[in-house]
Amino acid sequence: MKPLGARARHCSLGLTVTFAAAVVGLAMAVRRSSQLWIDTEGHRVAYAHLFVAPILPMAVADGVVVLGSTEVFVLCLVWIVIAALILEDRFLVIVTVLAGPLALIATEVIGKPLVARREGNGLGFPSGHTTAIATSVTLVALAGYRHSRGRGLRIVSPAALLVPLMGLSLVRLHDHLFSDTIAGGLVGCGAVLGVAWIVSSVVSAAGRTMPPSRTALGQFLRFYEETDIIVR
Repeated sequence: MKPLGARARHCSLGLTVTFAAAVVGLAMAVRRSSQLWIDTEGHRVAYAHLFVAPILPMAVADGVVVLGSTEVFVLCLVWIVIAALILEDRFLVIVTVLAGPLALIATEVIGKPLVARREGNGLGFPSGHTTAIATSVTLVALAGYRHSRGRGLRIVSPAALLVPLMGLSLVRLHDHLFSDTIAGGLVGCGAVLGVAWIVSSVVSAAGRTMPPSRTALGQFLRFYEETDIIVR
């Protein structure tokens, strides 16, 4: 199993810590105020018009929100796992299997009850739909990076637009405030990067501490020695 390189691991850790700090900061601000200035700005953008037509029509918002449903999210995770198996990328399989549930647990089980922001008939912070789409997009970006580096990231980069589009769509449909969606996006992305860092660190440490007889080089040397004895 090939883990992330040292530079990518450091970047993943730094982004994970930054995103976690941002979510905690947003949560504290939400606890102090029912609506933030960023919620007002998000509402303004979601309902903006270009001449007489809305920038984000209701029909488009409805279609985008479907992409963040639990059913579609699970289906996306299955597709990513299948693609990773075809590419023989066990690292991506493990990260996908761990990061998907972790992101939803962080949102639905931990985040929403702790912040307790009431919206409609339920809790709103962070947004589960935005968490789901951000997790999927980050996993796709991770796959692109692992197999094509910078070129892969450039190819899949347009998918990143789905995250803010999901946020604005949820605001347009009165399902969430914009700060909910920002937190959800950070949680989804941070979950993937955090799991990738942990798995990479464990695999790298295991490779350094594994007895020589268990490594590929050790097995080759052992086979060579046994063969040499037989030849003699």
